[in-house]
Amino acid sequence: MLSLRARLPERGLDLELELPAGESLALVGPNGAGKSSALALIAGLLRPAEGRITLGGRVLTEVVSGRTRTLVPPARRGIALLSQDPLLLPHRTVAGNLHFALRAHGVPPRRAGARARELLEQAGLAHLARRRPAQLSGGQAQRVAILRALATEPRLLLLDEPLAALDVEAAPQVRALLTRTLETTPGLVVTHELLDAASLARRLAVIEHGRVVDHRATPAVLADPRTAFTARLAGLSLLYGLWRDGVVELADGSRLAADTEEALAAGQPVRATVRPSRVGLADEDPPTARATVIERPVESLEPHGDLIRLRTPDLAADLDALVVARAGLAPGARVRLCVPPSAVRVHAAGDA
Repeated sequence: MLSLRARLPERGLDLELELPAGESLALVGPNGAGKSSALALIAGLLRPAEGRITLGGRVLTEVVSGRTRTLVPPARRGIALLSQDPLLLPHRTVAGNLHFALRAHGVPPRRAGARARELLEQAGLAHLARRRPAQLSGGQAQRVAILRALATEPRLLLLDEPLAALDVEAAPQVRALLTRTLETTPGLVVTHELLDAASLARRLAVIEHGRVVDHRATPAVLADPRTAFTARLAGLSLLYGLWRDGVVELADGSRLAADTEEALAAGQPVRATVRPSRVGLADEDPPTARATVIERPVESLEPHGDLIRLRTPDLAADLDALVVARAGLAPGARVRLCVPPSAVRVHAAGDA
């Protein structure tokens, strides 16, 4: 359905992306990687130095050797873009905002009014129809903004971290509305949140340094991350090394025992993922026969639910606060971590 190929050298972008018809895609990556720029290119707010963007077979943008052949204006693309800021018209009521959007797309006044009421009823927001944006909570305003985007029946919905500015009470309501919306309207969602990536999109594309470095089904990316960013997003530690008869030999000479059913050759480059909840302190619990004990410096300690996540340069561990206090752990201290082989998943480093 959507095909994007675009270069924008001044922003360091060289993107290629495909979104099949009827699917939704989450875009993730470090800050400044190019995620929002990708949305702006699709929406027509940015012109590439070179590239071609199509939606449903229709060419929206085509620039060849710096010469623009096609550049459909944003309002004529059939695309709705929603950001963290709802951008509701402050002088209009909730119903008036929806009515205005419909009228701007050529819907007759009476039909626009009926459609606005219908959308508010369906979303359970009819009681807000006469309120102005200043009288809405953040979650209410964002839900109205979503309805306004849907009012014109876009062919594609672009969402640039739509939940980032919401509190913990408002976010679930907006997420539920987006989940229902993306069942019928394809979308691209820029997010830094694991829950949003997992619940809002079937596929996940990782953008780093202006390029797509991974693009697979969301469960596959989260189960087998291939970049440090996606490993952190999935809550896993990611390490690289060489396979040596049942162990991963790391660059510093440490050896990490692992159980794997994958056929790996001796000396083959591999990547290993470790779940922090399976990592303990060797000085607290005696390691089992094949468990690996690795000594590392503590980089940071941070809250993680009712536990404390201890981070080292390449491994993390989720520990009870009492264990952390008893061991006297602090950034800069040395710690001996215990990793059972069953906690380590190993794949060939070059797997696609």
